[in-house]
Amino acid sequence: MDELLEAICAHKRAPKLSLVTANILALCNNPDVDFDKLGIAVSADTELTAKLVQIANSALFGSGRRVETANDAIVRMGLKVMRLVVLGLNLHKQLTRNVPTEFDIQRFWRHCLTTGATARAITQAVWPAERDDALSIGLLQDIGMVALQCVLPKEYAKVLKGRREHPEAQIPELEYRVFYLTHMVVGSELVRRWNFPAKVYEPIGHHHAVEGCAELEALSPDVANLVRIVRLSGIASSLFHGWARIASYNELTTRARHELSIAPEQLSEVLSSVEDHVRELSVIFDVDVSSFKPYADIEAELVGKGKAEHVAARRDVAFSHQP
Repeated sequence: MDELLEAICAHKRAPKLSLVTANILALCNNPDVDFDKLGIAVSADTELTAKLVQIANSALFGSGRRVETANDAIVRMGLKVMRLVVLGLNLHKQLTRNVPTEFDIQRFWRHCLTTGATARAITQAVWPAERDDALSIGLLQDIGMVALQCVLPKEYAKVLKGRREHPEAQIPELEYRVFYLTHMVVGSELVRRWNFPAKVYEPIGHHHAVEGCAELEALSPDVANLVRIVRLSGIASSLFHGWARIASYNELTTRARHELSIAPEQLSEVLSSVEDHVRELSVIFDVDVSSFKPYADIEAELVGKGKAEHVAARRDVAFSHQP
């Protein structure tokens, strides 16, 4: 497995950093970061500067004086979010060109943006200090899936075929049958190589771990809680986009209460704030989120039909973005 993992991560078709992105991330990782140099590095890319200013002025960071420069945008967002946005834009541009036609890249990005925005909103409510790391994990959790498909498209086609023939099967289980590793392992290693902290790449490596399993219990409490938050956010993503609405609603409300002590009323308030963030991110990343349905509408629809029972589904809802 180690040899295959190395081959995948080093492959020319695997997700890579551009020179500009690598330079910016290197500056961010310096404990004594020079903000003047960082601003110059960002300003060298006019498209990137425009995107950062747009995000800094979005609802994600509240209202206030409008920022106009890269330096002001960096200060408002903070290094964690700025680093993530730079990487995300790099990956979006690269992967949109390189993924196999069989892979629904728009659905993938819808899931990433929605999961990331939801993870940030939930964490803001229950653990504010980690909200930016939660956003990073949500956006990057499935990057290993893309890497596998870019590097080994014919082999990954077997995974997709297995999913279509057996919808109840979990993606990691199908991946392991083919590769003897999973997209969580690949994604965690890629993010580690991009110099993100362990608090980001470790949850990515375990984001399909279910409550009560030995894998989750072996993690540190902080990492385990981030796994729970991002897993919950993945369920919300399925709910928001209508991929498994009834099962997702029951799973979401039950897990939020039992695993994170979030009551349905608080959860409703938190998730009602996600729509604006997702739509703003979708404009920046050029992702179609027309399938997104506001949480208040979902609640009204399901409760009105008597379909929401607030009980856990029999199995975990798959967070798949496969066609």
